[in-house]
Amino acid sequence: MRRIDVARHARRRAEILDAADRCFRRSGLKGSSIADLCAEAGISPGHLYHYFPGKEAIVAELARARLESARDHLEEVTGGGGSVVALLIDEMMTQAHGDRATSAAMLFDVLAESARSPAMADLVRTYHAAMADVLAEILRQGQTAGEIDPALDPRIAASVMVGMIDAAKSLGLRDPAMDDAVRRASFDRLIRSFLNPRAVVVRADAAEIAGD
Repeated sequence: MRRIDVARHARRRAEILDAADRCFRRSGLKGSSIADLCAEAGISPGHLYHYFPGKEAIVAELARARLESARDHLEEVTGGGGSVVALLIDEMMTQAHGDRATSAAMLFDVLAESARSPAMADLVRTYHAAMADVLAEILRQGQTAGEIDPALDPRIAASVMVGMIDAAKSLGLRDPAMDDAVRRASFDRLIRSFLNPRAVVVRADAAEIAGD
């Protein structure tokens, strides 16, 4: 039996994933066939199947890698002290920004595909749940620090916040003329009022007093 070169195998998988990511961003999930992925990666379909059983497995691996990267980064930035709410807002807007048109198009493509494919629907729900679990733990830290409304259920609030990230991504397509500063300020207020309505009232009162 031929022995697998583990390092070479991992490197080739990474190259295929990079090629698939380029295809999906350029043509969408439905518009990217296995033949397209193979052409982008410079391999034959038979060769690709040595690394992945199909397109959905490639999508799942891309989603897993992005989740791990987002989770590690969130844990890093929130572990250094400072306002949990401010850090969360900054990170959410960073995730939502990127290439807004491409990011939003990919999001809609994945959601549309999940309505037709049970496997893709499972992937969307798994990704959402894993990201919400990460955010929920950070929200608990904020509640312990007194920054976040203790009446909020951290897991439910985290699930809503994942939806807010998606909303911020899609706004670039819905209203491309909106100024970035206005967009960010609007989501800042929305998130703060959701996580701690009383704190937003206090900030508004303080601003009014300062203006007098």
